[in-house]
Amino acid sequence: MKKKEAGSIRRTITKVSLSDINEDIEEFENQMTSLDLGYTEEFLDDEGQLEYVKEIPKAKLRNFLAHPDLLIKFNAIRPHMALYCEYAEDNDFDDEKDLLENVAFADIYVTEVLLTGNKENSGVVLSGFKLLKDGNRIKLTTPNINLGMGEYPYTQILSDSLDELIEEARKAIVEKKCRVVQRSLFEEDGDPDAGLGKAAKDMKDFMRDNNATLTVGESAPQ
Repeated sequence: MKKKEAGSIRRTITKVSLSDINEDIEEFENQMTSLDLGYTEEFLDDEGQLEYVKEIPKAKLRNFLAHPDLLIKFNAIRPHMALYCEYAEDNDFDDEKDLLENVAFADIYVTEVLLTGNKENSGVVLSGFKLLKDGNRIKLTTPNINLGMGEYPYTQILSDSLDELIEEARKAIVEKKCRVVQRSLFEEDGDPDAGLGKAAKDMKDFMRDNNATLTVGESAPQ
């Protein structure tokens, strides 16, 4: 599974977390959540030789909402959480589309992906929660899922989905790819904060305090 990027600074993303999930939002890509990342930076000289390594276990992207493309990739991991934790029935699924359409995962949420090991020993730990009928949550954390020689039957599908998720996380760091919003989206009738999570409220306050309006094509102010 590819996790690195070439250049004078080579980044290896090890963790991607969503901090503010609102289970009342039906389409996962519409979540208004901030993003935390863990990664290492390898600094290379002009000849491509390693000079030193910097560990960044947790970096919170300030005034930054996760892009829908990244959320779509997170959504693709949810069926795997449901299957691995035995909350869904295994019916010999063929691919990611088959998993998304036929695995019962509506009450299962993945909020963190933690990558472990490397090469044949690479793995992943998924964390999140199961939503109960009364609205309470049960925290879920898988054991380390071996992506090389593990027994999980959908390892390759999971690995491919993780590669795509990590690429979106890389774009969040390098290209500042984030959800773009307009202040008018927050100006609705009734309670102006109704339905907003903490990340969205923080973004609203930031925009108000800085008299900012974001339009399509701009990144969130840093």
